[in-house]
Amino acid sequence: MVLTAVFLVVPLALRDTAGLAVERHWLVYLPVLLLAVALMVPLAWFGAYLLRFNPWIAAGLLVEILFIAAIVYIPIFHGFFSTAPLPLWVWGAILLVPWVVFSIEELRKWLVRRTVQWLAV
Repeated sequence: MVLTAVFLVVPLALRDTAGLAVERHWLVYLPVLLLAVALMVPLAWFGAYLLRFNPWIAAGLLVEILFIAAIVYIPIFHGFFSTAPLPLWVWGAILLVPWVVFSIEELRKWLVRRTVQWLAV
C-alpha cells in the first residue's frame, strides 16, 4: 500500500507542491534510485554469498528489476507513473555507483584494519 501511495502521491506533490515539471522529476528519482541500489546491492550480496543463497530473494530481485523496466519502458505506464525512458548513460551510472560505493567502503575497512583508526565508526 505504501509503495503504491508513493507512486501516486509523490509525482503529484513534486508537480503541484514543489513546482517541479514532470520532465524534471528524474532530478529527484535518480538520486533516490541510486541511493536505494547502493544500499541494496551490498546487503543482497552479503545475504546471497556470505550467509546462504535464498532463491526467493533472487526471484524477488528479478521481479523488482522487471517491474522497474516495465514502468520505465512500457509507454502505457509513463502517464500513470510519470516516467520516461532512461538514456543508456543513466543505466551505466545506476550500475556503476553501487560498485564505487562498495569499493570505497571496502577500502575504508581495509585501512581501519591497518590501524587508520580515525576512519573507524
